[in-house]
Amino acid sequence: MADLSAARFLRRALADLRRADPQRYAEIAGRLERAPTRCDVGGERFSVTAEGGRVSVLPGWVPWTLGCVVLAPGAVLDLAGGDATLEQLLAAEAVVVRGAADTLLELWAAVTAFVLGAAGAPALVRHLGDYRAWVLGD
Repeated sequence: MADLSAARFLRRALADLRRADPQRYAEIAGRLERAPTRCDVGGERFSVTAEGGRVSVLPGWVPWTLGCVVLAPGAVLDLAGGDATLEQLLAAEAVVVRGAADTLLELWAAVTAFVLGAAGAPALVRHLGDYRAWVLGD
């Protein structure tokens, strides 16, 4: 199984979503333009930003981010796979999100749009299966 990493999964998933549902992708990009974010997924650090309607997943943490999301790879699977809601993961402290209130609201809306868009992107479901196998070591 190829090294998929959370950042690589997110890049592929966003590309799939852009093809399958350009309007939802544009919504996510707009939200991330206003709330660029640092991510730590099981120790893997990357940044998610957007400019000009295009989302970028960048290695490491870039200095101009406004939010920070920390979660385990399993939480990514639960959220993207529809096995848990963001509310459930936050309540269980499986996901920790930091930032100003307006940043948190933008991130909430971006994640919600991503999860809703996943249902209409069959290729994204395939990438989720690959990521699941990588995380679980199958």
